[in-house]
Amino acid sequence: MNEKLLFGALFIALVGLMLFTRKPEITSIPIGLNARHYKNTETWDVDWSEDGNRCRVTIHRDAIQS
Repeated sequence: MNEKLLFGALFIALVGLMLFTRKPEITSIPIGLNARHYKNTETWDVDWSEDGNRCRVTIHRDAIQS
């Protein structure tokens, strides 16, 4: 019983040490690399019903990549 408990504790400690000391993988793109800039223009047209409720909202967007 004590040998199994000792083996389990050593195994968990070894796995924890391996996870703690590993180098993280860099999978994200660094800031500024392949960055895109947009100029965005947005206009809204709202149609109102006779009782004061919105009945239609139309949004026009113009995004230009620079």
